[in-house]
Amino acid sequence: MRQKKVTLEELPSSKKPCISVVVPVHNAAPYLRRSLRSIQSQTYTNLDVILVDDGSTDGSSDILDAFARSDSRFRTIHRLHSHGVSAARNTAIQAARGEWIASADADDILPRKSFEMLFLTAFEHDVRMAMGSYRECHLTRFVRLNRPVAAHPAVMYHPKDIQKYFLTYGADQNHMWTKLFRRELFEHVRFPEGMIYEDIYVMPRLIDAAKSCAVINKPVYNYMVRLGSTSTNVNLEQQMDGFRARLATVEYMQEHYPEFVGLAYDSVLMIGCNILGKIEHIGGREVAPTFWDEAVEIMRNAADMSAKQDLLYKAQAWSVYKDPEFLSKVSHFILKADMMI
Repeated sequence: MRQKKVTLEELPSSKKPCISVVVPVHNAAPYLRRSLRSIQSQTYTNLDVILVDDGSTDGSSDILDAFARSDSRFRTIHRLHSHGVSAARNTAIQAARGEWIASADADDILPRKSFEMLFLTAFEHDVRMAMGSYRECHLTRFVRLNRPVAAHPAVMYHPKDIQKYFLTYGADQNHMWTKLFRRELFEHVRFPEGMIYEDIYVMPRLIDAAKSCAVINKPVYNYMVRLGSTSTNVNLEQQMDGFRARLATVEYMQEHYPEFVGLAYDSVLMIGCNILGKIEHIGGREVAPTFWDEAVEIMRNAADMSAKQDLLYKAQAWSVYKDPEFLSKVSHFILKADMMI
């Protein structure tokens, strides 16, 4: 455990390993150049940027090829047809040359020192997984609003501690793009193809493989919130993948950490409120009765099993039994206020 602060300039080249940056791309042309420039201008320069063109038809392919021609650190893998973000991630990781793996989405922006901060955190604490906070950037008609999403600082050297962290402090921090992982952590971990919320599914497995993690409360990512993105869309069939991912976490905890099952069910409640809010957005229970009934049933089962770790979860558990229609209206109001719908 080094735990000695260093600067990037103090490290010799031999101590600056290659970081492979995974960038899945599908029809992101309007935002792609700015996103790739933010990677290109990173202060940590030993990069292997893998651009997976997942069947783009909007000119993204040409933009990717142009970056690959102009910067030898960038390379493009073209796929004729779209197979989804999970398949793109798996393809990129298989092709990675770096000792570390980082991720970025094709429409987001990284602060210049993102990889530097994450690598130095991992180096200083001698851990195999590092994480930072991020900013939620809302592009309104008149002004860009940034909302910081904090990360509770911690250094952990046992997977049990990290699992508990991500079920409590890190319940909103399952994204791949705020983290740096040792490449070998993915040797037996693959993203579930055909499923969104794939990062929630793999995170418990990566944690157990890592066995150590350091978290800093410094923004390493600017998440650009746009209507129609995965997080804001109201495709209910896709959104139900959120339940499946959280329930997969419950199953993982049942098998490996039974003392954390209740905390895992808290996360099921949390994503359920998001889904109820989106059902309300398209007209409520009467418009999507099948999705409504399934969501309420899953949430009521979660309410019975959840740890109810704070007042918010207690209120959710109580509301889904007493008045799920009211809960959906409150959730919808919160989504609107947060500009997430």
